[in-house]
Amino acid sequence: MKIFKGKYLGHRKIKEILYLETKTFLGEGRIKVTLEDGEVQELPVEMLEATITDKKSDATNLRNKRVFPVVDKILAILTDSELSFAEISYATGPRLKASIDDNVERSYEKIWGKARNDISLRDIQKKLEE
Repeated sequence: MKIFKGKYLGHRKIKEILYLETKTFLGEGRIKVTLEDGEVQELPVEMLEATITDKKSDATNLRNKRVFPVVDKILAILTDSELSFAEISYATGPRLKASIDDNVERSYEKIWGKARNDISLRDIQKKLEE
């Protein structure tokens, strides 16, 4: 077990970590991170390892540390798939965006019981008051 306590996730110090039994879709281990400000995050172990630092870092640095390993994985998958440039352009442009948008829309309907465009400010206020 690696020691993460006392290190930083962005500008916030890690107070405690707990390895979880759940796995990511790709089979990676997950970890529960409690930060000194009390926020709790669940992350893939690999993401924590990629983003953790000995000193505070700003939001841009944290974002880069989070995004670059994901981009590397995507590039590896695209390379291994032997897709043409046209297919890659379609897959990473309109097809990927449509898939993400569809999942977001379905999550709104599951959480709110209605489509995103049908949610009112009053619905939001009631949800915040729960």
